[in-house]
Amino acid sequence: MEFNINLKNLICIIISLFYSIVGLKLNAYEDNSKKIKWEIIRSNNLKDLDKSIKWEIIRSNNLKDLDKSIKWKTIDKTKDRKNIKNKMKQTKIQNASKSSKKKLLQLGKSVPTANTLSKGDLILETSHVSSYNGGQSGGIGNQNYSGLIQYGFFKNLTISSFYTEADDPLFKKIDTTAIQPENLWSNYGIGLRWNVINNNTYKLSIDSSIERWRVGSGGCFGYNCKNKSNNIFNSGIEKVLNDNLISSLSIPITWTKFNNLNLTFSPRLVFLPKKQGNDIGSGQFYGNNYGVGIGGSYELSKRIKSFYSGYFPINSTNTFDNKIKFKRTNLHTIGLNYELDSRTWLEGYVTNSFGQTPATSILTIPSSEDIIYGGRFIYAPILENRNITEDNKKKYNLFRLFRKQIKVGMNGNGSYYKGILGLSESFNFEITNETIYKHMEKKKKIIDRYIKPGTNSIRGGGTANLLNIDNGDKINLSLRLTYGRAMSKTRPGYLFSELINDWIINDNNSINFSPKIAWTGTKNLIGVGTSYNWKLSPNFEIIPKYNIGITNSHNNYNIMLKTKIKKYLEIDSYLSNTISQNDIGQLIKSSSPVFGLNLNFKL
Repeated sequence: MEFNINLKNLICIIISLFYSIVGLKLNAYEDNSKKIKWEIIRSNNLKDLDKSIKWEIIRSNNLKDLDKSIKWKTIDKTKDRKNIKNKMKQTKIQNASKSSKKKLLQLGKSVPTANTLSKGDLILETSHVSSYNGGQSGGIGNQNYSGLIQYGFFKNLTISSFYTEADDPLFKKIDTTAIQPENLWSNYGIGLRWNVINNNTYKLSIDSSIERWRVGSGGCFGYNCKNKSNNIFNSGIEKVLNDNLISSLSIPITWTKFNNLNLTFSPRLVFLPKKQGNDIGSGQFYGNNYGVGIGGSYELSKRIKSFYSGYFPINSTNTFDNKIKFKRTNLHTIGLNYELDSRTWLEGYVTNSFGQTPATSILTIPSSEDIIYGGRFIYAPILENRNITEDNKKKYNLFRLFRKQIKVGMNGNGSYYKGILGLSESFNFEITNETIYKHMEKKKKIIDRYIKPGTNSIRGGGTANLLNIDNGDKINLSLRLTYGRAMSKTRPGYLFSELINDWIINDNNSINFSPKIAWTGTKNLIGVGTSYNWKLSPNFEIIPKYNIGITNSHNNYNIMLKTKIKKYLEIDSYLSNTISQNDIGQLIKSSSPVFGLNLNFKL
């Protein structure tokens, strides 16, 4: 059988089907108690459908009446855009005000909670602790760096792996040795937390770890280090280097019944070596440790949690003094956990716990009980972000990176390139490689030691957005932190921080005010950066900058023209009298102004 359907017939069929469907829906809602009778309308000839439709011509007089019934209104595009922006801002504020579902997995490093990750959740963490001064080693302080990966294997089982490294000499002057002993703690291992009981009142878990702990004393452990020093285990001048198998077992109980308040009680067993040494002889070390951890966390706001923990050894040692006498001391940690967004958190705390692994976290800084400070960056790459729109999701790759940018710059003093990855709405990770030319040597300790003209400097860090106008805050406020080293023989490093404040005057004008500080082992440099952003057109922007030197830094300027070539390419041309455009170089004045260019590629 052959059907010859022309365009007119096809239109008729579509119209008939549409009204049939609408009619069925209306009849179905009129009386739910009545049964719907389905009836098939058969037609042997499609042309019959055309005959059943009555076509009428609408006269021009009718059109005038129709026009009168329509109300025409001019839309104010500017006002309409503002309304849309306000609605988007209100939605963001509502999303930001939602309470965080994230539970703290630990109250500082020394006291675990009974909380576990949900199945499939992944947490990446970097952390470090540092003394407030350089002690006997000098530098910016005795530090311990850590990396941690945690994964929710099941809803009640979390597995983890970690690595830590501390290689600074002993903090306090050792009275019993002629040369201050070098020191090394290097750990890696795996952890397991099994949530056994979980009800509306409390949780109980079993938390355990097994680790390799490399302990070094004496000799030299720094990069390119060739010095010799005494060790603390025997009278020899040769280094002691031992690999030890250590472990920990904890049974944390966390009460979750109280509003905004969680309390934890955690008995702990830690198995550490009792002696260390080499062929010449051995000496006392910590030995096994038994104790009780207690603590709690309180939700101060939707994004901020405070926490405290204490660990109390029982008939065990967890510290030694400048006479190498081992003894016990209670550990205390107090800090704040700040949620940048649903996938990134920052944590800062003060403590007298130096170890960064489950087994070593009950130990103080070697040779001292001093209070130290610590920080953690926590990132959940596969958690949903509650502020993401459907349109934005299309822009993200596998890890949902929000921004990817490459910067390349050059002027008369040096060159650099920088990579930036937006890990979430509120955090950018960055890494920079910079070279200051050899002729910039000034015979000044800061420049020649920490910038080291003629060599590369490699730095990594990130910028965290703390306040945002789009979230209802009055200003834009971000914290930027970087750390890195000059790749010279001794590889000296420094920590740089700036607090970036941005006041929006209108769509074309804004003011920036940024306190800056560089912590070095020699002296600290402090200054304040100011700038005015004037947008001349969608493609041109003038940015005059002026840095005000406060401590060990100089007044200097930078006049920049930013030109947008393409959506993905911007060019900065500037005149400046700073050593460089990056970190500590912004606080130091060069002998003469230089002209420079930056290329910004937005991927």
